[in-house]
Amino acid sequence: MHCPVLLANGLRPLWGPDEGRYVTGALEMLRRHDFVGIWLNDEMPHFTKPPMTYWTIAAAIAAFGPSEFVVRLPSALALVGATLFLLPAGRLLTPRLPALPAALYATTWLPFIAGHVVTTDSLVALFTTLAGVSFLYLQAGIAPRRSAIALWIAYGLAFLTKGPPTLLALPVFVGWLAWRRDRAAMRALWLSPGLLLFFVIGLGWYLLAERRFPGLLHYLVGAEVEDRVASAKFGRNSAWYDGVVIYLPTVIIGAMPWLPAWLLLRRRRAAAPAEPADRLLLLWIGIPFAVLLLARSRLPLYLLPLAATFALWIARRLEPVAAAMPPARRLAALAAAALVLVAAKVGVAQLSPADRDGRADAEGIARLEPRPIDDIVFVDERVRWELRFYLGAQLRQAWARRTPYEPAYQVAPTLAELLARHASAGRRVFVVHPKSVTEFERAVAAAGLCPEALGPVDGNIVYRAAPGTCAPEAPHGA
Repeated sequence: MHCPVLLANGLRPLWGPDEGRYVTGALEMLRRHDFVGIWLNDEMPHFTKPPMTYWTIAAAIAAFGPSEFVVRLPSALALVGATLFLLPAGRLLTPRLPALPAALYATTWLPFIAGHVVTTDSLVALFTTLAGVSFLYLQAGIAPRRSAIALWIAYGLAFLTKGPPTLLALPVFVGWLAWRRDRAAMRALWLSPGLLLFFVIGLGWYLLAERRFPGLLHYLVGAEVEDRVASAKFGRNSAWYDGVVIYLPTVIIGAMPWLPAWLLLRRRRAAAPAEPADRLLLLWIGIPFAVLLLARSRLPLYLLPLAATFALWIARRLEPVAAAMPPARRLAALAAAALVLVAAKVGVAQLSPADRDGRADAEGIARLEPRPIDDIVFVDERVRWELRFYLGAQLRQAWARRTPYEPAYQVAPTLAELLARHASAGRRVFVVHPKSVTEFERAVAAAGLCPEALGPVDGNIVYRAAPGTCAPEAPHGA
């Protein structure tokens, strides 16, 4: 069940921008031996997410060395872990086939795809799945003290991975206990020592980071929570209709192949009457989904933490049919679903989009500048952070003609400021937006350097700049 997610995880190059940023942050942690600050280079902190994802990538690199397979290992293992957490949930909700929810989750497209991507969402799904399964045991009255402690620890780890959005299901759980007037479970939840552990685990890093970087909490609450939820500043599909545009295909494709299988079987069999567990699962999916739909920042993997709940719900729908099948037929269906996913994984690895392929960009720059590169400056262009992994160079961003395109804890300097601050940076190349070439050459010349165009890479112009004044061009015909 778990092996397919590891297959082909190293075939695909790193894709920008997200995979490159997370890996760069992890590499900088290891280089600086700093596991509180999150840095993209030697002077720019980066706090769009808490540190858990960076920590896990850094731990994998430290243990096994850098490779595309290794940096994706935390996401792959998070899928394996979430699958294993669903086994005890299956004993409660699908007792005839306890392994069915885990098997469906492991072969559903959305979580399987996420296991092949460097992202925060796979770890969030791991921790929120543990929290959800712990709640199922808590509300069932099974080991309520241990269940509550496990729930709060899981939510603390989730909060340390992605902050407040990881708690979307918690009001559902509290409301469910209140509606059922389950005072014993409420006491176990709110009087649990796990609540203290949640604050220590979930908030400890934030306090340490705020002490080192004054104003960080204000930025995290203002830009990374309020602006992402209520504004279009980050350009994450913020139009009123984008919730449908982004999430409808995600649900249709991400729930393959089990949602279509259930719909097909449902036409042939009478629907079973809803039970309290079914209502809980629907609320657990529906209320967080509604919040994500209304928020102004929308990406497909934001739905990933709901995939485990979907697996539980769909498993309850499919259990009567699956239980009536011969075991060999059930295994054949799961094996076929896994083989399709692995084949798709291998195919995608051969079709990397040119504007996101970090390996191809690194090879292009290395052809133009074969000497070791210490510093790469992106001028009026998105930084290809994945080049840090492939070329080992410090990556920077500077503005010559344009302005920053999204909020950041620390905005990149102008090109003139960068050149004044880093007058000598060893072997440096510039990756310049084509429309900014004139401004770039003028700023470099003003800094006492001679720009030399090396050639194009991915639609941009690569330059080096040597100290001194450029020699005048010889007249034509000389």
